[in-house]
Amino acid sequence: MLVKLMKYEFRATARLFLSAYGIFAALLVIDRLSISSLLFLSSTNLEFAKLLSAGAVFVLCILTVLAIFTLFFCPVLFSAIRFYRSTATDEGYLTFTLPVKTELIILSKLLVALIWQIATAVFAAALGVLFFMTFDLRSTLDMLRLFPEGIVRTIVSHPSLGAYCVQFLLFAPIHAAYGILQAYSAVSIGQSCGRHKLLASIGIYIGMNFAVSFLSQVVAIPVTISMLSAAGTGIRILQDTLALNAALSALLTTGLLAAQFFLCRYFLKKKLNLS
Repeated sequence: MLVKLMKYEFRATARLFLSAYGIFAALLVIDRLSISSLLFLSSTNLEFAKLLSAGAVFVLCILTVLAIFTLFFCPVLFSAIRFYRSTATDEGYLTFTLPVKTELIILSKLLVALIWQIATAVFAAALGVLFFMTFDLRSTLDMLRLFPEGIVRTIVSHPSLGAYCVQFLLFAPIHAAYGILQAYSAVSIGQSCGRHKLLASIGIYIGMNFAVSFLSQVVAIPVTISMLSAAGTGIRILQDTLALNAALSALLTTGLLAAQFFLCRYFLKKKLNLS
């Protein structure tokens, strides 16, 4: 049943994500065309046209860079919008009349959102590479060719960096899942706030972020003090302290992830208001 729920969720979210991908890709194409026009005009005497073209290239380059960074925030935003529509609107009646447990509904939406997040990260990286290719194709290709070799060489010469990379690969999915579930639980709690469900959900999400940020700072203070003390005693102790900080952060996030899941499940099962 989980696979069927995920297939349905993919179909429902594909239009939103693919439309966004198309818009961002079109922006990159327009950027490339503007650069080509500027290169063409550079060999002419049309000074005013050169000025306009240069201004357009500058604005489009800024918009493209901002778009690439914005892409990384799209999965959480789009997933939250989809979750709201499928639980807080009329579509919620259909969602919760399915003969499945609430846990499966949440899990299917979470897994699909994580897959879209990975796809979006890959798409954003590809856009970034193509963006640099519009300026200097040869240098970009050389950089792509040398990048893996440089990574391997750096890890071999600094083994601690390899450990940090492994930690990142292990902890990144946990942090990503937590960010999505935090949005889900905020939407779920917001359903018990009467008419102003959307505003309540946004306010709860902001409040959760502040609370978690404060809790993280409280947990990190002892580690930070230890780090400052270790900075003068040796690089090995400093590396161990950084690893401990990352492990504590992952443990805290894992605990919060479980709490968000059960919180979301509770409000969807007990206090969902679809009026």
